[in-house]
Amino acid sequence: MAHKVIAHLPGTVELSRRTTKDTLTVWIEEDGETLGNLVIAHGTIEWWPKGKKKKARRASWGKFAQVCEEHISQRKSVRRSKKPVK
Repeated sequence: MAHKVIAHLPGTVELSRRTTKDTLTVWIEEDGETLGNLVIAHGTIEWWPKGKKKKARRASWGKFAQVCEEHISQRKSVRRSKKPVK
């Protein structure tokens, strides 16, 4: 199963200011087929499934954390090098 995750970043995006209209959109594909888009904003996170133009799943950051704790399996932390790979 090959995943492709694409994020188009308009430079530095500060999502912490309440007045910002900036969002971070991540396109997610699996085996060449689009699964959907993840839209990250200051107050919410939204999942737009493939083909759903008007029906997103939206959650506050608190609700998102709760869902992750309840439904996503745990794994041991893996240290990752902060140095870029050459």
